[in-house]
Amino acid sequence: MGLKITPGSETLRWGPYSILLLTKPSLSEENCYGVYNGQPPRVTIEILDGLSPSITSATMFHELVHAVDESLGLGLTEKAVRGVEVGMCSILQQNPEWARRWLEGLLETP
Repeated sequence: MGLKITPGSETLRWGPYSILLLTKPSLSEENCYGVYNGQPPRVTIEILDGLSPSITSATMFHELVHAVDESLGLGLTEKAVRGVEVGMCSILQQNPEWARRWLEGLLETP
């Protein structure tokens, strides 16, 4: 089981922002799995089609960090974004039961 983007596209909402998710057979940038494009409130995240579910999930997390960075004007470098991606994904992967409980708590309606 893992993240599967609906063929074609899906849209995520984040406050007033709309984030269009696309899978593509190739990307405009070489040697990468995902690309963040646009300016809030409308942005697009393109993910290379055919990746394993774990790589797709990590890549989506990485590109969402770029979306948050751009929206909030944090000024993160690519190295910082990659560090957050690797760190958080590693914590979640190495602690799957805790990750499930954390996500359930996060999604709980107050």
